[in-house]
Amino acid sequence: MTDTTHARLALTAREMRCLGALAEALYPETPEGPGAQALGAPAYIDRALAGAYRTQLPLYKAGLAGLDRLAAAHEATSFCALPEKRRINVVAAHDGVLRGRPPSDDPDTALLERFVAVARQHVIEGVFADPAYGGNRAMGGWRAIGFPGAQWGYGAEAQRRDFDATVLTPKTLADVDPDAQR
Repeated sequence: MTDTTHARLALTAREMRCLGALAEALYPETPEGPGAQALGAPAYIDRALAGAYRTQLPLYKAGLAGLDRLAAAHEATSFCALPEKRRINVVAAHDGVLRGRPPSDDPDTALLERFVAVARQHVIEGVFADPAYGGNRAMGGWRAIGFPGAQWGYGAEAQRRDFDATVLTPKTLADVDPDAQR
């Protein structure tokens, strides 16, 4: 699934497709909830790369190109053209969180390992950040974990250890302070 609601800011259409496939490999859709693509994590990342994370743009460009080169070795036209299982395996092979090994001495592999680590962090941010920043579409990331979002405060009942926060209506920053400047 490609996000057609987001006007690209930092990445090309091809890079956004590749980023979407990477994001979904890192945070896939499950029966319990939507994956990174549906939650808008790629749009969040693209927006951040055009702003606060602009210094990471060269890493993303190199990393996404590196994933496409790996795909070409498997006779695919791009990373996002690989079958889903193969994409997941490629990401897992370069994911230090999963590998538990020191970084590679090979510069190309080390670049991809660094890129996957940074992208993993950004995907998580895109899934769980306030929707004002371009991800967490319809507060789906928050709903999946029962997080009530931005609340002005919590009464005594809500502060009890056994309180079920899923009964609270999730609120965004805009819900609690519509005049806030972002």
